[in-house]
Order: sequence, then structure tokens, then C-alpha cells
Amino acid sequence: MQKTNQQRLCLYVARRNQHMIEKLEVLMLEKNLSMTDTVFQIIKKEYEAYESKQRNRQLLGV
Repeated sequence: MQKTNQQRLCLYVARRNQHMIEKLEVLMLEKNLSMTDTVFQIIKKEYEAYESKQRNRQLLGV
């Protein structure tokens, strides 16, 4: 029997951030993705923006 290695990520949502779950669900439905895929798509987009900002700073010498 072959074992598959799956990584798991558990995310605790504090009470003050409960409203963000509803926003995540809206994005999930709009993009027709799972919760995990939606979260990682958001992270990817934000990290690409971060990298672009860092690259621009390097080019400008700031």
C-alpha cells in the first residue's frame, strides 16, 4: 500500500476576524475554488505584489 504525503494547514480565526470568513466565501463562490485554493491564490497575489515592490526599490536604489 502506497502512502501519500499530504501537508495540512489549520487556520485559527479569532472572533475579531470572523467577518473575514464571509468575505472569503464570497471570493470562493466567485472564483469557483475551494477555501484552501482561494487563500493560497490571495497569498500568491500579495507576494507577487511584494516582490514587485522590492524589485522596483532595487532598481530605483532606494
